[in-house]
Amino acid sequence: MSANIQMVIVSLLNVSNPESLNTDSGYITQRLIGTELAARGHKFILLAPVHAREPFECHYTSMGHTKYEVRFGVNYRDLYCKLRRVLKKYGAIDWVWVNQPETIAAIRAILSELGSDDTRIFTYVHYLPVLRYQEGELVWDPSLNDGNLAPVIMNRIAEGCNLADAVGIHTEFGKKLLLSAAAEARATVDGAKISVMPIAADPMLIRNKPPVMENIQDTLFGYPNRLYAHYGTGEMFKYFEMMRQDLPLKVWISDQINSRSRLRQRLDPSTAAVAQKIRSCRFVVRFHDQKDRQLYRDIISRSSVIFGPNRTAALWSLSIIDAMGMGIPVMAPDAGGYREMLPQSCLWSDYEDLSNKVYNIIKNERTWLDIARKNYDRSLQYRPAVVVNNIESALGV
Repeated sequence: MSANIQMVIVSLLNVSNPESLNTDSGYITQRLIGTELAARGHKFILLAPVHAREPFECHYTSMGHTKYEVRFGVNYRDLYCKLRRVLKKYGAIDWVWVNQPETIAAIRAILSELGSDDTRIFTYVHYLPVLRYQEGELVWDPSLNDGNLAPVIMNRIAEGCNLADAVGIHTEFGKKLLLSAAAEARATVDGAKISVMPIAADPMLIRNKPPVMENIQDTLFGYPNRLYAHYGTGEMFKYFEMMRQDLPLKVWISDQINSRSRLRQRLDPSTAAVAQKIRSCRFVVRFHDQKDRQLYRDIISRSSVIFGPNRTAALWSLSIIDAMGMGIPVMAPDAGGYREMLPQSCLWSDYEDLSNKVYNIIKNERTWLDIARKNYDRSLQYRPAVVVNNIESALGV
């Protein structure tokens, strides 16, 4: 290993939207973190199902084509060969970062076959197969529960976390949910391994100075989330319809999954139906896919309010982080990880609470600025340099 390299870190990343990398939260955060790690002298190597040019090494490998294949299938021989080449080139691998914890057992087996038992494994739990978790009641996510697979997936996540040397998750709520969901699936997770560490935001979407109310269109709302039914999309647009009776609102959306494969569409047909219904709404004024990040930044900066997914068991939301960095008020359910991400003034409990808070925000400039600045101040914890400090600490640097 070169004396100039601090650690060799190989990251294995599933990409949900390889045809549109600028809309894939996993790839966006890996690019930000990998760039920062490389700048600090670490050798960061990304293995992912994309052909990309980044300020670090990238190599193509297939990770699966559906939400189930990425969790139950591992490209064992190809990963074996890729990791063997890294070992041959650099002499050792300090850490393998596995972004799909369900696959860690296979990765651990590959490392053992390569004689690299000293390599440690880090995993970041970005999603759990849980739809709702309130007052101790847990409901499995129907989008991952075909054939009652959700508790099986949860078992594999628990197994992966136990085989890993370090585990990261975005919020304290996420840590609690991980432990509770594992218990519901009749598994356990070693909580001592879990570090709460927020994920990185795109610096392009973090203002250089606190926000001011300029170029804001007071009834332009943003809904930059995936259009899954289990993200509460239908309910949110019902709420927009109801608000429209009192406000001349316009809503822009970003269809981040508008080119899914036929197989992915068959596994979750709700998205196409929701998207079709939304397209017919007269108040939807924009329909784009975030490929142009400057356009995405511009439309966020002109919005009066950004709405997060109506998902009470959400661990985190990149669209919310994007809006916070731009100093825009955000509204999200008073539940889950949102409670740690946002001030209480941005959380709603029911439609009446939501509509009252939205009306107060857009009609009161002082309220708008107060919430915008609170969001902006909170967004500073998501700067890549701060996030990588936390990651290095978890990895023992």
